Amino acid sequence: MKQKITLYLFLLVLFSCDQKISEMDSPLVIIDSIKENESLKSGPHLILDGFDIYYENIPENSTFFKNYEIGYYKFLNPEESRNKYKTEFKNGVVIMTSKLWLPKKNDTRKIIYLVNGEAIEFDEYKKLKLENIVKKGMIEGKEQVQKLFLLNADILIPITTKKNASS
Repeated sequence: MKQKITLYLFLLVLFSCDQKISEMDSPLVIIDSIKENESLKSGPHLILDGFDIYYENIPENSTFFKNYEIGYYKFLNPEESRNKYKTEFKNGVVIMTSKLWLPKKNDTRKIIYLVNGEAIEFDEYKKLKLENIVKKGMIEGKEQVQKLFLLNADILIPITTKKNASS
């Protein structure tokens, strides 16, 4: 009996620790959790990395959210959202910021991190606080970066932070 309990506990720990991405890293799981906790009949409005996302229109089997691991989120109730956005969202707003994109160790591409229009070093980029990020994106391809921004890089990561927000 003792061996069975030990084996059960071992398997429980093994399988629960083996997950690379926690469920709460998924935008849809977070929204479902907020809907349940706030007793909402339908989902709140979603702002992901500074962009309005109409997730209700995304098919259930879509891989749209597959690459998004959420590092920070905040729920604003309808009154708070009205004060912030001057628009009424009857179920509130969820503001989410995905985790910072980090290059793999052997990645030799030239990357420019542009925060509020100013290029910063990688070490400064890693120190950015997700709750201070208002909008972020990623542009890949030397031709695209050169054409759009006249910069010599393979990847451009533009980020806008809250005013006066330092890392």
